[in-house]
Amino acid sequence: MINYRELESSDERYFKRGIQVIKDSHAWPGVHDDQIKWFTAAKECCVFGAFKDDKLIAVALGGILPENQYDFYSVFHSELKNSFQKNTTGVLLASAVDKSYRRKGIGTKLLDLRIKWLKDQGATQFIANSWGNKLKESSPSLFKQAGFKVLSYYCSYDSSDLFCFLCQGRCHCENFFFIKNLDLT
Repeated sequence: MINYRELESSDERYFKRGIQVIKDSHAWPGVHDDQIKWFTAAKECCVFGAFKDDKLIAVALGGILPENQYDFYSVFHSELKNSFQKNTTGVLLASAVDKSYRRKGIGTKLLDLRIKWLKDQGATQFIANSWGNKLKESSPSLFKQAGFKVLSYYCSYDSSDLFCFLCQGRCHCENFFFIKNLDLT
């Protein structure tokens, strides 16, 4: 049986394992070794884990989009900055499942938990970036099944200021930018 719960600062024994699951899945290869620690300490962020017995087998991070991040995400659509100023926006960040537990609904459950948590924090819209890094374990289908809409798509995202660990330099990965509960007209 798989159990799910929000990780807290006192769960430090799981942080290293969570970071390793993220790095192994390439969900966020540039993740800092203290990322989970920082997220569990921040009141505007959440970290959820999936456990088989006492082993962390999946982890998912999210949070309320801070104003100092509006510009980073605004490059994906011209109306986003205006939308961010009008709405409380939840950001769905890295989500990764240990290789031997994939395709069992764990990612979907972690997505649902983060969305509920973000709604409880007042989020009225949700955004997610999915880097289609040519690996089977990318998340575009997960977001589409959850009712997210593709707001923008780049078949070869070209960023002069974004270092990509998979491209080993300037990023040229496929990129999907998803949004839910926002009507851009």
